[in-house]
Amino acid sequence: MGRRLAVLNMCFGTKVNETLSKIVSVLLSARLGESVGVQTDPYRIILELPRDLAPSVIIDTMRSMKAEGVESLVRLVLKSSSYLRWRFVFVAKKFGAIEKDADYRTVNFTRLAEAFEGTPLFEEAVRRVLWEDFDVEGTMDAVRRMESGEISFEVTALSPIGRAGLQHSREMIMPQRADHSILMALKRRLEDETLHMSCLSCRTQWRMKPRDAPSRMVCPKCGGLMIAALAPYNRDDIALLKKKEPTEEEAKEIRRLYKNASLVREYGPRALMALAGRGIGPDTASRVLSSFYDSEDEFLRDILTAETTYARTKRFWD
Repeated sequence: MGRRLAVLNMCFGTKVNETLSKIVSVLLSARLGESVGVQTDPYRIILELPRDLAPSVIIDTMRSMKAEGVESLVRLVLKSSSYLRWRFVFVAKKFGAIEKDADYRTVNFTRLAEAFEGTPLFEEAVRRVLWEDFDVEGTMDAVRRMESGEISFEVTALSPIGRAGLQHSREMIMPQRADHSILMALKRRLEDETLHMSCLSCRTQWRMKPRDAPSRMVCPKCGGLMIAALAPYNRDDIALLKKKEPTEEEAKEIRRLYKNASLVREYGPRALMALAGRGIGPDTASRVLSSFYDSEDEFLRDILTAETTYARTKRFWD
């Protein structure tokens, strides 16, 4: 474990590890008040943390899990899960709730879920996810073994097994043809994107390209250091800071503004490069920026991977 990354070596298999990862991430997120990224395979769970954490925090979080609470926690996580989005739209078509040839891009999952929550349609989608994507019973058994002490926790430096998991994970998500020339083309595009720099103190805005960014961003009007880098399509979000009683959704966007500005303050021009990526918001940018990189090419590959993931999954978004 170290520098915002923790590898949990646990050989429970694909479905149990996937289920455990969702529970651990939601419990840690609730504890930290910030999002936690996860990657899994049959042998380990990799946690991408918002900041450096003592190993004891993760161990205490895992020890807080109770076998009898596994299913309820998984059901809670499912409400915002991409698994449920896919299964729900599929089941909704089978039930006739939406047209069979409906374009996924036109489906508003949030509204559909709110309308059908508690109905047989919704429960069928949840059951499909629990049965086909997760393993609740297997996870309950693993948690019981942790509770009884049969499975213990040991903190070590990054082991060969853990390192192999990191390498394997990177190989799986890395675009196959992302050679140096492609990455340099990506760099030129990102550096030439126009971002709307937005001071969270005085709400002054000005345009800037990542290639022109100074190492330390300062508002030219008030000297403020909390500067968000916004894409043209969400530049007007800065006006939300004036609202005295924002809605729940508006409050969420305000939190994203502050996370964006924190990344710019901490990582400087590199943050602008990440935030200039297509479909890359503060949460994804945070995971990219906090990772280890031996070279600039590796950093650019992760941005390309994030863009590719966005392009592949955006049709399921609201």
